[in-house]
Amino acid sequence: MYEDITCVFFIPVLPLVMLIAGAVVWRKPPAYKGYGYKTERSESSPEAWAAAQLLCGRLLVLSHLPLLLMSVAAVVIAVAVSISESTAVIMTVAAVLVQMAVLFTALGMTERTLRRQFDRNGRPI
Repeated sequence: MYEDITCVFFIPVLPLVMLIAGAVVWRKPPAYKGYGYKTERSESSPEAWAAAQLLCGRLLVLSHLPLLLMSVAAVVIAVAVSISESTAVIMTVAAVLVQMAVLFTALGMTERTLRRQFDRNGRPI
């Protein structure tokens, strides 16, 4: 019954992974230069590292929680309405593109905030 629309079941995967990763980094920030939000600017000092983990984690949680809820709703609707295979593929691709745009926006906002708060050497401005 669901063989033709299996792809829609992957829609909630990215928001769920990002929500978990964001919660881990936000609530239990990793040690300096451990796992987490790793860029040249975030690794420039322990202070920049700590700020990047907290900000990126919070942004990932706050942006991906609504995405996860919408993704689960989309899967439920797709199953309830019995959408066609082509509609399922289009729906999945559109959802993943939106999810990626939200992810890259959160990462860009984190980097922009770091650029405003720290110089290239990681010293607070």
